Amino acid sequence: MKNIRILLSFLFFIFLTACTTDSSNENEAVPEEAPALSPTIAVDVLPRATITPLSGIESAPEGSGYPIATPVPIPTIDGYPAPPTLAPPTAYPEPIEGSVWVLFPVGEQCADGTGRYEDLATAVAALTAAGVPVQDSEVAELIVCASCGCPTSAHYRLEIDAIYLETVKSLEWIEDVE
Repeated sequence: MKNIRILLSFLFFIFLTACTTDSSNENEAVPEEAPALSPTIAVDVLPRATITPLSGIESAPEGSGYPIATPVPIPTIDGYPAPPTLAPPTAYPEPIEGSVWVLFPVGEQCADGTGRYEDLATAVAALTAAGVPVQDSEVAELIVCASCGCPTSAHYRLEIDAIYLETVKSLEWIEDVE
Protein backbone atom coordinates (compact mmCIF):
# COMPACT_ATOMS: atom_id res chain seq x y z
CA MET A 1 0.00 0.00 0.00
CA LYS A 2 2.91 2.27 0.76
CA ASN A 3 4.33 1.75 -2.73
CA ILE A 4 1.03 2.76 -4.32
CA ARG A 5 0.99 6.04 -2.35
CA ILE A 6 4.54 6.81 -3.49
CA LEU A 7 3.64 6.03 -7.11
CA LEU A 8 0.49 8.17 -6.99
CA SER A 9 2.39 11.06 -5.37
CA PHE A 10 5.07 10.83 -8.02
CA LEU A 11 2.49 10.86 -10.84
CA PHE A 12 0.70 13.82 -9.19
CA PHE A 13 3.91 15.90 -9.12
CA ILE A 14 4.66 15.02 -12.75
CA PHE A 15 1.16 16.14 -13.66
CA LEU A 16 1.60 19.43 -11.82
CA THR A 17 4.95 20.05 -13.50
CA ALA A 18 3.60 19.32 -16.96
CA CYS A 19 0.52 21.54 -16.53
CA THR A 20 2.29 24.67 -15.23
CA THR A 21 3.05 27.56 -17.58
CA ASP A 22 6.56 28.68 -18.35
CA SER A 23 7.04 32.10 -16.79
CA SER A 24 10.60 32.61 -18.07
CA ASN A 25 9.33 34.23 -21.31
CA GLU A 26 7.48 37.09 -19.62
CA ASN A 27 10.05 39.71 -20.67
CA GLU A 28 9.87 38.88 -24.37
CA ALA A 29 7.97 41.18 -26.70
CA VAL A 30 4.45 40.09 -27.49
CA PRO A 31 3.26 40.99 -31.01
CA GLU A 32 0.51 43.52 -31.11
CA GLU A 33 -2.82 42.41 -32.41
CA ALA A 34 -3.82 43.82 -35.75
CA PRO A 35 -6.76 46.17 -35.81
CA ALA A 36 -10.02 44.49 -36.60
CA LEU A 37 -11.64 45.29 -39.94
CA SER A 38 -15.04 44.57 -38.58
CA PRO A 39 -16.31 43.36 -35.25
CA THR A 40 -16.13 39.71 -36.37
CA ILE A 41 -13.10 39.60 -38.75
CA ALA A 42 -9.50 40.05 -37.56
CA VAL A 43 -6.42 40.36 -39.79
CA ASP A 44 -3.62 37.81 -39.40
CA VAL A 45 -0.27 39.25 -38.42
CA LEU A 46 1.72 36.17 -39.36
CA PRO A 47 3.47 36.17 -42.73
CA ARG A 48 1.83 34.08 -45.43
CA ALA A 49 3.65 31.87 -47.92
CA THR A 50 3.58 33.17 -51.47
CA ILE A 51 3.08 30.80 -54.37
CA THR A 52 5.32 31.48 -57.32
CA PRO A 53 4.73 29.81 -60.68
CA LEU A 54 7.22 27.20 -61.82
CA SER A 55 9.37 27.89 -64.83
CA GLY A 56 8.17 26.15 -67.97
CA ILE A 57 4.47 26.31 -67.09
CA GLU A 58 2.20 28.73 -68.85
CA SER A 59 -1.05 29.99 -67.44
CA ALA A 60 -4.23 28.51 -68.78
CA PRO A 61 -6.97 30.69 -70.20
CA GLU A 62 -9.14 32.34 -67.58
CA GLY A 63 -11.79 30.08 -66.14
CA SER A 64 -10.17 26.76 -67.07
CA GLY A 65 -8.73 26.17 -63.60
CA TYR A 66 -5.41 24.42 -64.25
CA PRO A 67 -2.13 25.58 -65.81
CA ILE A 68 -0.99 24.11 -69.11
CA ALA A 69 2.31 22.26 -68.73
CA THR A 70 4.81 22.77 -71.52
CA PRO A 71 7.52 20.15 -71.96
CA VAL A 72 10.90 21.16 -70.61
CA PRO A 73 13.88 19.63 -72.44
CA ILE A 74 16.08 17.44 -70.28
CA PRO A 75 19.71 18.58 -70.25
CA THR A 76 22.28 16.07 -71.48
CA ILE A 77 25.54 15.27 -69.75
CA ASP A 78 28.78 15.42 -71.74
CA GLY A 79 30.14 11.97 -72.52
CA TYR A 80 26.88 10.23 -71.65
CA PRO A 81 25.00 8.62 -74.57
CA ALA A 82 21.73 10.16 -75.64
CA PRO A 83 18.60 8.22 -74.66
CA PRO A 84 17.24 5.97 -77.38
CA THR A 85 14.27 7.21 -79.32
CA LEU A 86 11.43 4.73 -79.36
CA ALA A 87 9.52 4.09 -82.53
CA PRO A 88 5.77 4.56 -82.22
CA PRO A 89 3.87 1.30 -81.86
CA THR A 90 2.81 -0.21 -85.13
CA ALA A 91 -0.55 -1.77 -85.76
CA TYR A 92 -1.00 -5.16 -87.30
CA PRO A 93 -0.62 -5.08 -91.05
CA GLU A 94 -3.87 -4.87 -92.95
CA PRO A 95 -4.93 -8.34 -94.10
CA ILE A 96 -5.00 -9.09 -97.78
CA GLU A 97 -8.52 -9.49 -99.21
CA GLY A 98 -9.65 -13.05 -98.56
CA SER A 99 -6.97 -13.78 -95.96
CA VAL A 100 -7.13 -14.23 -92.19
CA TRP A 101 -4.65 -14.25 -89.32
CA VAL A 102 -4.45 -17.33 -87.08
CA LEU A 103 -2.79 -17.74 -83.67
CA PHE A 104 -1.09 -20.55 -81.80
CA PRO A 105 0.52 -20.14 -78.34
CA VAL A 106 4.28 -20.72 -78.19
CA GLY A 107 3.96 -22.67 -74.95
CA GLU A 108 2.13 -23.11 -71.67
CA GLN A 109 2.97 -21.32 -68.42
CA CYS A 110 4.64 -23.43 -65.69
CA ALA A 111 5.32 -26.20 -68.24
CA ASP A 112 8.79 -27.45 -69.06
CA GLY A 113 9.95 -27.12 -72.65
CA THR A 114 8.18 -25.53 -75.57
CA GLY A 115 4.82 -26.27 -77.11
CA ARG A 116 4.11 -28.19 -80.29
CA TYR A 117 6.39 -26.05 -82.48
CA GLU A 118 9.99 -25.24 -81.57
CA ASP A 119 10.04 -21.88 -83.36
CA LEU A 120 8.17 -19.80 -85.93
CA ALA A 121 9.86 -21.49 -88.89
CA THR A 122 8.74 -24.91 -87.63
CA ALA A 123 5.14 -23.68 -87.29
CA VAL A 124 5.18 -22.29 -90.84
CA ALA A 125 6.70 -25.54 -92.14
CA ALA A 126 4.01 -27.63 -90.37
CA LEU A 127 1.17 -25.64 -91.97
CA THR A 128 2.84 -25.74 -95.38
CA ALA A 129 3.21 -29.53 -95.02
CA ALA A 130 -0.54 -29.71 -94.23
CA GLY A 131 -1.24 -27.99 -97.56
CA VAL A 132 -1.87 -24.47 -96.21
CA PRO A 133 0.20 -21.74 -97.91
CA VAL A 134 1.38 -19.10 -95.44
CA GLN A 135 1.48 -15.49 -96.72
CA ASP A 136 3.06 -13.80 -93.67
CA SER A 137 4.26 -14.81 -90.21
CA GLU A 138 5.33 -13.18 -86.96
CA VAL A 139 5.50 -13.69 -83.19
CA ALA A 140 2.94 -11.54 -81.36
CA GLU A 141 2.79 -10.71 -77.64
CA LEU A 142 -0.75 -10.96 -76.26
CA ILE A 143 -2.28 -10.28 -72.85
CA VAL A 144 -3.06 -13.60 -71.18
CA CYS A 145 -3.87 -14.84 -67.68
CA ALA A 146 -0.87 -15.23 -65.37
CA SER A 147 -1.53 -18.72 -64.06
CA CYS A 148 -0.19 -22.20 -64.57
CA GLY A 149 -1.96 -23.88 -67.46
CA CYS A 150 -2.55 -20.62 -69.34
CA PRO A 151 -0.77 -20.05 -72.66
CA THR A 152 2.34 -17.91 -72.74
CA SER A 153 1.99 -14.33 -73.92
CA ALA A 154 4.03 -15.11 -77.05
CA HIS A 155 1.91 -16.49 -79.90
CA TYR A 156 2.79 -17.51 -83.44
CA ARG A 157 0.69 -15.38 -85.78
CA LEU A 158 0.31 -16.47 -89.41
CA GLU A 159 -1.61 -15.00 -92.34
CA ILE A 160 -3.34 -17.58 -94.52
CA ASP A 161 -6.03 -17.63 -97.20
CA ALA A 162 -9.54 -17.72 -95.72
CA ILE A 163 -10.40 -20.91 -97.63
CA TYR A 164 -7.90 -22.84 -95.44
CA LEU A 165 -9.34 -21.62 -92.14
CA GLU A 166 -11.21 -24.86 -91.29
CA THR A 167 -8.10 -26.94 -92.01
CA VAL A 168 -6.01 -24.74 -89.70
CA LYS A 169 -8.68 -24.84 -86.97
CA SER A 170 -8.54 -28.66 -87.08
CA LEU A 171 -4.81 -28.30 -86.26
CA GLU A 172 -5.85 -26.34 -83.08
CA TRP A 173 -4.99 -22.86 -84.41
CA ILE A 174 -7.49 -20.12 -83.63
CA GLU A 175 -8.61 -17.21 -85.78
CA ASP A 176 -7.25 -13.82 -84.70
CA VAL A 177 -10.17 -11.42 -84.39
CA GLU A 178 -8.57 -8.02 -84.00
